[in-house]
Amino acid sequence: MKRALSLFLSLLMLLSVAAIPAGAASLPFTDVYSDNPHYDDICLMYEMGLMTGTSSTKFSPNATYTRAMFVTMLGRLDGLNGGMDPDDYTGTAFSDVPAGRWDAPYIKWAAENGIVNGVGNGRFNPQGSITVEQYAAIMQRYLKGANWSITVQVKYGNWPLAISDLSKASSYARTPLTEMLYWGFIPSYYYSESDKTSVDVHPKDKCTRAWIASGFSGVVYAMMDPDGFEWYHNQPAYFQGITRAD
Repeated sequence: MKRALSLFLSLLMLLSVAAIPAGAASLPFTDVYSDNPHYDDICLMYEMGLMTGTSSTKFSPNATYTRAMFVTMLGRLDGLNGGMDPDDYTGTAFSDVPAGRWDAPYIKWAAENGIVNGVGNGRFNPQGSITVEQYAAIMQRYLKGANWSITVQVKYGNWPLAISDLSKASSYARTPLTEMLYWGFIPSYYYSESDKTSVDVHPKDKCTRAWIASGFSGVVYAMMDPDGFEWYHNQPAYFQGITRAD
């Protein structure tokens, strides 16, 4: 069930704090620099409690993000408004995610709601690094299952772009990848120019922690900010638009 209004009210203060430089001063990580393209996104994820560091002083932006971590973050977002409650999901949905483990409730929630399907043979592979195509498929299932309607207002440029390497993606991920790029939920600093009208999104690449922070922050802004998620891309040409989740 969609809970846009009350979720927005519960997070508006956090969003406003995370969006200004003063709020970022509390960021404790020595490996996240203000001139990096993912800096503000990491600040937002940290302020909202959706992502933490790999230690008290390190965020490890270039380290890969696991499947368990991503599903847990998604469950936390849902739970901020009283949605996903870990206490409601006991036991396990996969043989390699034992009951009682820190991620078991979140993975079971995602499985029971059709957000994840596992990797086969009753396994989830929680410690496996999440790939670009897995991120796109899981995020798309969550947004559609929760009845979010995603709209894009293109303000400048011939958007959307074609994905030149879409044929390299698994068949289940091709539509999600196309939609996530169109919505602006694939970080623009990450994908590469193929020609003046298309890009490569590298569907099999493993997502880094910084990549996840940037992609996920766009989703959060589209859901929570009354102005929507205002994005612009400089490659392969200049594009500008606003994505809203209603």
